[in-house]
Amino acid sequence: MAMKPLKILNHSWPAITWSVIIFILLTLPASSLPSENKFPIPNFDKLVHFGLFGGFVYLWIRYLSARFPGWSFSRVIILFFLLSSIYGIGMEYFQRYVLVDRHFDYYDILADVSGAFAAMLLCFRWFGKKGKTAANPQTDLKIKQ
Repeated sequence: MAMKPLKILNHSWPAITWSVIIFILLTLPASSLPSENKFPIPNFDKLVHFGLFGGFVYLWIRYLSARFPGWSFSRVIILFFLLSSIYGIGMEYFQRYVLVDRHFDYYDILADVSGAFAAMLLCFRWFGKKGKTAANPQTDLKIKQ
């Protein structure tokens, strides 16, 4: 029996895989990445950073909300926003002090934190109330009839 496409995101491995992909992409030598002028969108790499760290927050919260459906996720969502922000800032410093062929960029940090913040807001909307989960985000146990 095939899994529903979005239900597959309720497992831990997509969040773990995404976290590893972020590390790999941000540690690749700059010479192995496409140049900025190959993309018609200015600052395309900032959109990539935004998506990477927004995806980090979303995938981890989606997994946790499916795994622990009775939880109220407000604190967990904020925690993963902070973890994502720390991860993004840490990777920029890693590029600055450890990697030879990469450079530090404050705007990358801004894009990382902005992506995490946008995902945090979406997660508050989708998973922030007790009873709402990735398995059934429309469920609200507090509805009175």
